[in-house]
Amino acid sequence: MLRCDVSDYTTLSGVLAPTLKSFPPIKGVVQLAMTLNDSLFTNMTPEQWTDTIRPKVHGSKNLHDITLDQPLDFFILLSSLHSFIGNPGQSNYAAGCSYQVALAKYRNALNMPAVAIDLGIVGDVGYVVEKTGDGKKVQVQDFKHISEKELLALVELGIREPHMGHLVTGLDSAIESTRLAAEKPFFARDLVLSHLEYLRPHLHTSSATTASTSSSSSALGLAQQIAASRTSEAVHLAIETALIKKLSRSLMMDASEIDASRAMSSYGADSLVAVEMKNWVMRETRVGVSVFDVLQSGSIGELVGRIVERVGGGKED
Repeated sequence: MLRCDVSDYTTLSGVLAPTLKSFPPIKGVVQLAMTLNDSLFTNMTPEQWTDTIRPKVHGSKNLHDITLDQPLDFFILLSSLHSFIGNPGQSNYAAGCSYQVALAKYRNALNMPAVAIDLGIVGDVGYVVEKTGDGKKVQVQDFKHISEKELLALVELGIREPHMGHLVTGLDSAIESTRLAAEKPFFARDLVLSHLEYLRPHLHTSSATTASTSSSSSALGLAQQIAASRTSEAVHLAIETALIKKLSRSLMMDASEIDASRAMSSYGADSLVAVEMKNWVMRETRVGVSVFDVLQSGSIGELVGRIVERVGGGKED
């Protein structure tokens, strides 16, 4: 086993050169290197950007260059689903993975083997499991997890079909059908993904509707909570709790990390997030707020106060 920084061409070539003199030619490459430095793009430092893309961009390019004279049967790049759908807080990682997809297609155009496999969440091995085991909280989206067995099967497919180019996996949702109406993922409006059944609520069966009806009695939606609230303070609390929960999903943060006394913009919310929140407020409360209201309010609590006033928060105190 040889260890080196694959993103450093000089180091990589220095390690491989003497090895290739005494070993048979390289017949295959599987590139798994990665580094994560999650941050919203507006808050991301140059170091966080560079350190994350180096293994994916420089490392993959180095492996491509250094094996050009090798009789490769396969060249597999383990990329991420986020290169396809994006992910708030991981623009650096998504960019690096997107490069891997482009490199695979470039190699295929030259009649060279290459497959970039966009992986979803691997549930029983790898980064998420290791970090969770270390007691660290890893924020992930509501996708069904891929097992180790499925991961190995995907790698085997890349070996058997070395000119496949690009394979997207892991888009199946783990969100229960009864939650979909209120908790659709941020990519739900992308027409490229409109064929996914769980993003098309009109395809849900009557059994799902029955389940939704039965569950609604135990978990009221925001509109029902507002209607049932007797005081403006109760309305404020209901809206603030729901808004923070929605914002946490949009920014891929834990709700407990969001302080209502801080402005939404302080968490890196940009105009796209503001539009999403504006639409959510209208859908859930039937109250109109502007993007300016969302981004320029002094705090999340202040924004909620404006919504309460427009809801008709003149309830008995």
